[in-house]
Amino acid sequence: LWQAWSETDPDRYDPKTCLEHWESFHGTYQGRKVTIGTVIHIAKEHGYKRGLETTEELSPYDRFIYNAAEDKIIDLLLPPQYASLNIMSWRRANCISKDNSDIFLMSPNKKVVQADGFAPEEDRIFNLKIGTYNISLHNTYQAPHHPKVEHDTSIITKHLEFLFFTDNSDEEKDARYKTYIKWLAWKIQNLHLRSSWAPLLTSKIHGVGRSYLHELAKGLFGEHNCGNFDMNEMMESPWDDWRASKLMTTCHEAQPNSSSKYETNDAMRDAITATSAQLNIKYGDNIQTKLYNAIQLFSNHPDPLYIQEDDRRIWVHENCSKPKTDDYYKKLYDNLHTDSIHAFYWYLKNKDLATFDAYGRSPMTP
Repeated sequence: LWQAWSETDPDRYDPKTCLEHWESFHGTYQGRKVTIGTVIHIAKEHGYKRGLETTEELSPYDRFIYNAAEDKIIDLLLPPQYASLNIMSWRRANCISKDNSDIFLMSPNKKVVQADGFAPEEDRIFNLKIGTYNISLHNTYQAPHHPKVEHDTSIITKHLEFLFFTDNSDEEKDARYKTYIKWLAWKIQNLHLRSSWAPLLTSKIHGVGRSYLHELAKGLFGEHNCGNFDMNEMMESPWDDWRASKLMTTCHEAQPNSSSKYETNDAMRDAITATSAQLNIKYGDNIQTKLYNAIQLFSNHPDPLYIQEDDRRIWVHENCSKPKTDDYYKKLYDNLHTDSIHAFYWYLKNKDLATFDAYGRSPMTP
């Protein structure tokens, strides 16, 4: 056991040194000895279970799955995005000896997946058909937790009304506010699909609270399912991490890019409408993957994007309001940590979208 434990630090492990250290532990003490059995007994009294023992939740061969592409172990008792552990971390976290881990890894009874995947519409372990082949994947999508509660959501809805305020008619004010609500609700109800257009919210004045929409999305979809990107990253960076394994991505400052307006327009078109892509992942391999992320854009520039007359992929709204008080924004952001976010989620989840078209032309776009 001493040798096996010492082997977990391969950089410093030396069999001869281990033996010398072990022999040095035998002193002149004559009292009752504490053995490893005593330690395990005390640990079990406090809830410890041996790593490969059968638990009430799952047996070892149901709980642990081998990821062939990454040579890792997936622990199904952990959240999906944190479930993949390298072999050494898996052994240490679950107190599994090298002998027992080798038995597990060489067993024909262990379950195997070929790789990780992100698929909101699929189960934790799912099959993907590629041509004539079926491969098994571990789903890293983690759904947010939203208990069904009744709670006042007026703080959220009033701020959305404020952001989509317009100097035009009351009818248009209401239509713009409802359009964003329906766009958000459609994504909540169709996590596995992408709308063919994206909202662009502009304002000449800083501090009106547009970034709240990103924080609201994090509360609705789960922070781990949301991300950010900027125009330079989209146009110039070789990495595509911002597009991978996300449900909502936000550009906080859309602005004219050094590339030509046509190149930027083409790149944005692909970013909004593509259903799959070959992604270049930093610190990882290139992957062909399905895309799920909705995109929303913010800007303080009067003309952040070149939008051709017949282009209907961008829904533009210019906010003409002045910023509210500091106390207003404190209450607004504090409200995100109450049951209001859960109640608003279920409002969107159950919203009637019979007249909403997520695939047609964006509404009210110049």
